[in-house]
Amino acid sequence: MVLSLESVRVSAGGTTAPPAHDADVTLVLDDQAVPIEIQFGQLERAIVTAVRIAGLRHPRLVLRTPLELAVTWHESGVSVFDECTGLWGEGDHLTSAIEDFQATVAELYTELRDNRDRLGPAMQDEWVALQRWIDERP
Repeated sequence: MVLSLESVRVSAGGTTAPPAHDADVTLVLDDQAVPIEIQFGQLERAIVTAVRIAGLRHPRLVLRTPLELAVTWHESGVSVFDECTGLWGEGDHLTSAIEDFQATVAELYTELRDNRDRLGPAMQDEWVALQRWIDERP
């Protein structure tokens, strides 16, 4: 799936036109800035290849550092993947894939936290890894 330049516009000097070259763009989700990279091809299409998220949209869980997500486009939608955590999210469009990823991370964190006394070795390692990336606020 490709994000068409018909829906991507950049305002410059009072005119609106598609960017002429690769660019860094900021997407705003619920007042949270999310930088994205866009590559422009000869066919006037923009393909988002990576996004960086700075939060989880959770009232108590906060990322210690932004996570860089790889973006993969499919016929049925889009997926985002974080190599550091090995987690991913999917959706019909980029925003829904990011939201699915954020919900997945938050849900996994809370499940592992609530069951930490009963975790096997692999899940204990996952719990330790998530604690390196996430702070829990009161």
